[in-house]
Amino acid sequence: MRAAIASLCLVLAAAGVARAEGPPTAACAGRDMDTAIAACSRLIGAGHAVTGPLAADIYDDRGVACAAKDRLDEAIADFSQAIILDPIDSTALRNRGDAYARQQRWAEAMADYDRALALRPDYAQAANGRAIAEASLKRLNDAVADLSRAIALSPKDPLAWSNRGQAYEQLHRHDLAVADFNQALALDPNLANTLIARGLGYKHARKMDLAIADFTQAIAVDRQSAVAYNDRGSTYDFVGRFDLAVADFDRAIALQPDYAKAYANRGNTRMNKGEKEKAIADFRKALALQPGERLAVAGLKAFGLQP
Repeated sequence: MRAAIASLCLVLAAAGVARAEGPPTAACAGRDMDTAIAACSRLIGAGHAVTGPLAADIYDDRGVACAAKDRLDEAIADFSQAIILDPIDSTALRNRGDAYARQQRWAEAMADYDRALALRPDYAQAANGRAIAEASLKRLNDAVADLSRAIALSPKDPLAWSNRGQAYEQLHRHDLAVADFNQALALDPNLANTLIARGLGYKHARKMDLAIADFTQAIAVDRQSAVAYNDRGSTYDFVGRFDLAVADFDRAIALQPDYAKAYANRGNTRMNKGEKEKAIADFRKALALQPGERLAVAGLKAFGLQP
């Protein structure tokens, strides 16, 4: 069988590479996704993908490659064909669930994860994926249960620990969240999203120095993370280090020019610095990008202005 798309996390992970066993599907399992898609398409065109599990492998492999290229509708069509050819293919079901999840089609994702787990109860990645859908549907206790199941099945998977930590964070169980983030980072210290999540946990616990340290480490891991700069900036603002905060918001906006929250946060810091006109401009930009952005609305009202 092939390997599935890489694990989902609450911030969805990138697609992985399919792995087939032997001919004829080995031609579909290359690391270059365009080459893999072309190879699978040639096999399908030559009539190799007609019936049975090996035919399903070809469609599943092409689906994984399409998903890695963000061609999700094509990926879903291929996974669906793989499931028709091999209805007990739990990997294809999990892969299609992941693709649905990336499209935020949560009910369809849940149905596929349910089927995959019914076929294969020890499928940690499917439990992990179902938890993403549950968390997105605000079924956070169900998400924690599935992630605990995934951890029991695969205790060295850092994403399962990180995902459960994020579910705990949404349940405001900050101590449990930080403990899970610690475990995830002990397994893989270079998980930028987990460092950001733990930093937010520390911030909620008013441990600002630890929060800033985590955001700084996340930036060291991923210098393109606008979120890390924004979150560090908001923490600098909280402790009154306004110039550092503005510098971080500037960087976040440079990396992601449509980042409404970063504009709102920068406006708030500029308001704290007494820079009224600059603050108003930032609040209005935030609202142009995201109508109703709460901090921007509050900021303009603080100046006696209508949003």
